Amino acid sequence: MRRCDGIFPMDGGQRVLCFAGAGIRDVHGLVSEKFGREGHSALGSSFLNPSVAGGVAFGSGGTQLRKGPAYTDRALYCKIGAKGEVEVVDALGIELPKGKDAVTALSSKDECIRPVTDVKSKEGKAKASDVDYKYRVCDTKAKTVARCNADTSGTYPNRSEGKVLVLATVHDTFEAPRSSKMLWISFDELDEALAFRKEVCLADPNNGLPISCEYLNRDACDVVNNAGRILCSVLKWTGGGGTYLEKMWTAKKAFAALPLPYSDIAPDYAQYLFNPLFPAPLPKSIMRLTKEKDHHIMLEVGDFSRHNDRDSGNTNKMDDGTATMKRLQLFLESRPNVEYHECTGSDEVNATKYFRFSMAPAFRPWCIGRGTQGISVDYALPRNGGSVPSLVSDGGSAPVPVKRMRYSHFGCNVVHEDIAYEAGVDVHGAKMSLKHSVDGKKVRGRLPAEHGHGTEYNAPELTKKRWMEMDPMNKMNPGVGGTPSGPFYKK
Repeated sequence: MRRCDGIFPMDGGQRVLCFAGAGIRDVHGLVSEKFGREGHSALGSSFLNPSVAGGVAFGSGGTQLRKGPAYTDRALYCKIGAKGEVEVVDALGIELPKGKDAVTALSSKDECIRPVTDVKSKEGKAKASDVDYKYRVCDTKAKTVARCNADTSGTYPNRSEGKVLVLATVHDTFEAPRSSKMLWISFDELDEALAFRKEVCLADPNNGLPISCEYLNRDACDVVNNAGRILCSVLKWTGGGGTYLEKMWTAKKAFAALPLPYSDIAPDYAQYLFNPLFPAPLPKSIMRLTKEKDHHIMLEVGDFSRHNDRDSGNTNKMDDGTATMKRLQLFLESRPNVEYHECTGSDEVNATKYFRFSMAPAFRPWCIGRGTQGISVDYALPRNGGSVPSLVSDGGSAPVPVKRMRYSHFGCNVVHEDIAYEAGVDVHGAKMSLKHSVDGKKVRGRLPAEHGHGTEYNAPELTKKRWMEMDPMNKMNPGVGGTPSGPFYKK
């Protein structure tokens, strides 16, 4: 499917038609170069150019507060019916050549280079992004999560997790800011950071909603500083990775697969061992904050004031970021112990982004270098919450971790945790305990949030029912989310 990577602009770049194998990096590059706009997702794994269809199938991409996760109700996909027949569902809502169906038309290179336009139909007017996301995420009184993998809204391709075969999708593109600022804000207490989230970041969905709001704790910063400097440096040298880093990543995986002693851990150990030879990943003023404060927020604010953008979704022509900065100043005046640094120049801005993107990749080298074990969990917390879940469930006991990395898409409260334990600890038991804690009545979180259920997580009954409707014979990705793996979902 990755060879089916066509990307075709629609309506002057307001939307794009993407084949299933099209990568999000390629989409962003095309619409940025030709139309000065942005694609729908920005992920930490963007350097690997993950597919657009994969993003839709998992609802991934949480850094973009103004855009929301990958979502569209306009798709061409295949599903298997109750009698084994393959049904092609065309909900793209695009104009096709006379006498041709979508599959035939899109299979022809000559037809695909024609201008792609909407049709005046239900499908042509359907959502091509999560247009209500900014209102949902700003509802900080809600007791439910902003998003999670078990969400059953939208047409079948959304969060389908392999139960249908996505062939092509239509996505909105987004206006790029005229300018932007990157701020690093540091706090002594998590409660201060949560107040900042509510009072500054999410105060108004139509005026001053940030581009992104990412949270990092002290342990997360420490791990990247001690095991992620090489990756941060490579990202800097390659301008964000691109195809160079993708090739390096592929080479690392190939070496790890060699039938040689320690080949599976040697690249990671080397990354940890040679880490001190590389420069600090952040400017000096920010590095100081990571050592003095326990909680940090990377806040990117943009100028989106426009006069003529009918599809931008921006209803406030004065949305230039000044409202956010005013709220920030009022917040700082009332909390003098909170410190912040405004990045100057593209080098500092990029350094903070590369630092954030290195969080997950730095964890394994750190664990191998220190001789520890690690577990990783992603979950969503209620919009009115955000406190740290206990590692202990039901009043039991739990081992003390060596490191507890917590980094999150702070706006939507989707959290990633990488936790290191000493050798000999029952890490599976520790992981189950954290899961029960997140799922419990006290926290009321949901997991997984954006990495999919796989066979590890048991999905809610409504989610299972939706998957069974998509694939009644259980031919596609059997066993996902705790569903039976037998034919017709027989155990």
